[in-house]
Amino acid sequence: MEGRKQPVGEIRKKTLQMHEKYMNVKPHEYYSEMSREEVTRQLKNLNEYNEEDGLTKMRNKFMKMSRTRHLQI
Repeated sequence: MEGRKQPVGEIRKKTLQMHEKYMNVKPHEYYSEMSREEVTRQLKNLNEYNEEDGLTKMRNKFMKMSRTRHLQI
């Protein structure tokens, strides 16, 4: 069995280029302009909705959830 060493940076760069079409990064203003109903609907879709959270906490939670990416390689 043979193998070659490939730099992790190169692998990461190629992977990000391959998955670029799936990335959906929105500016901070997008999240701050969302209505309560819209944030609630999005969090319910992610099963992360908590009735006791305030609007600011829900927005921050949704922003963090939507900006976090988990790639399986």
